[in-house]
Amino acid sequence: MKKLFFSLALSSLFLACKNEPSTTKSEAPAAENPATIIDPNSTPAESIMTAALEESDTLGRLRQSFIPLQEEFNKSKGIVPEVGDVTVTVDEQLNLLIENKLDGHVYLSKVKIRDLKRRDGGILLLPDFPPRKHPGLKIKVKEGRPKVQLFKDGKLEKEEEFIEFTLKDRPSMERVVPAIVQAMNISKGFPARMN
Repeated sequence: MKKLFFSLALSSLFLACKNEPSTTKSEAPAAENPATIIDPNSTPAESIMTAALEESDTLGRLRQSFIPLQEEFNKSKGIVPEVGDVTVTVDEQLNLLIENKLDGHVYLSKVKIRDLKRRDGGILLLPDFPPRKHPGLKIKVKEGRPKVQLFKDGKLEKEEEFIEFTLKDRPSMERVVPAIVQAMNISKGFPARMN
């Protein structure tokens, strides 16, 4: 009889705990930035509208455009020898900053996005043909504009007419190139007009 009473009491306790509303942190509503909350039951179009940035938020839109590049650098780490811990950012002056921590050094490429050349051979794909093992991308700077600054451990080492990087494979490049072109267009107020 004692065993039966103990089993019933234990079952009642489990049922009471199961029916108690949960207050875990993961279920708490995120109230800090409601514009970024996406309802999992919404349609894809509604989700896009919810996550969309204001047209006037140039910096936010530029940063969002470079997310695929950051993700592909993350996937290329350990595969492409010259890719370490890479951080892709856009600063308040709309400069693209690609920081690469590799072999105890910090390399930084810095260029104003609007100074990159989109047309007339400005964007060059470097295919993964020998001697290259991985595909690359080279984007030239417009004539008469400041060059790409290349830093090593915080010191300016040189300036180049182009920014160049390598990723692990062609699908990575196929994902990144349209995003970079989008960023270049945003920086100039496109696609309303072409230059």
